[in-house]
Amino acid sequence: MRSTIGRGAAAAAFVLGALLPTAARAQSPAREQGDLASGPYATMRAKLERTLFDIDVLEVAIRFDEGTRRRLADAARGRPYSEERARRVAEAALGAERALVRVTFLRDVTLDQYLPGVRDDLRRAHEAGLLERGSYPDLAKRVPASFDAVEERGFRRGDRLYYDVRPRSVRTVLVAADGRVVAERLERGSAFRRAVLGSYFAPGTTFRELLIRSLF
Repeated sequence: MRSTIGRGAAAAAFVLGALLPTAARAQSPAREQGDLASGPYATMRAKLERTLFDIDVLEVAIRFDEGTRRRLADAARGRPYSEERARRVAEAALGAERALVRVTFLRDVTLDQYLPGVRDDLRRAHEAGLLERGSYPDLAKRVPASFDAVEERGFRRGDRLYYDVRPRSVRTVLVAADGRVVAERLERGSAFRRAVLGSYFAPGTTFRELLIRSLF
């Protein structure tokens, strides 16, 4: 399954609130994984290609807490992929208490390539009823402004974008290839958690099938 870069950027680049430039040596979420599971069914992975030239654009990995890992294993272990099992996997992922999303950019990507897809996957999450009631109009207005800090820079090859998803907050961190923290943002409230996970696992969103199939 392949997608255009515009569609495919959606879930990966949905930055909640404006990313703020930082000169501080902030801790990368990659070093803060003690409460996440490991082993089979703990992580989903997907790679996006740009359709026209089959060029790898980015990789996505989502690692979950132990309780979610067990539910994912119950839904997928020893079974072939099916729509019903995909639905069960998506429900387990959407209910995760903890998740760490890591997006690795394999090519330079401009914001003009991203924004249409961002809006599209957020809209699909809304249409699926996965966002908090009444939150969509505000989120839809804020999405374009959320990229102000990286508007000129865009996303560069080797960048890693993290979403550290917790029950009542989402920390978003952009880390350059050399390990420097370029920007970060902390958003509190369950609305942001639901928006991030919904943008990955709502029906019809860019990465849903790719991620779910990686468990099978």
